[in-house]
Amino acid sequence: MNKLIYGYGVTGKAVEAFFNKKNIPYKIFDENLTENFNNKIEIDALLKEDFDEVILSPGIRENNDLLNQIRNKNLNVITDIDLFDKYHNQKSKIIGVTGTNGKTTTSRMVAHILKMSGATVGLTTTDGVYIDGARTFAGDMTGPTAAKMVLRDPKV
Repeated sequence: MNKLIYGYGVTGKAVEAFFNKKNIPYKIFDENLTENFNNKIEIDALLKEDFDEVILSPGIRENNDLLNQIRNKNLNVITDIDLFDKYHNQKSKIIGVTGTNGKTTTSRMVAHILKMSGATVGLTTTDGVYIDGARTFAGDMTGPTAAKMVLRDPKV
């Protein structure tokens, strides 16, 4: 297994942490990366290497020359969400809501629809964590800690 993290912003660093935890070998490419470290790969070496997967960070433009060259080599290009789905072994179904405005409102509406259909729903919002409609923790809980709280709850 040889992976390439393309883009070393917040998402790239999260993917790196995941790979380190799972002992998955990887290289990192980011044209704006100036510091030097063991897993950094330069563009010439990148184009010569065959990676199992290229994990594309969301800040990378979909239509750039390097990405087109990677795709022309028929390398599997995925996102961090695809990676999560691949390694996710929970029985729970997960719905993620992204965007600039309306995430909490949309999440609450989806949770309500699912609850009315009989599901036990875990929900994280800007005002807390909810399990089956009851707030179990108050506060801005929109990050990974809150998601872990929901996914660890056996009722969900």
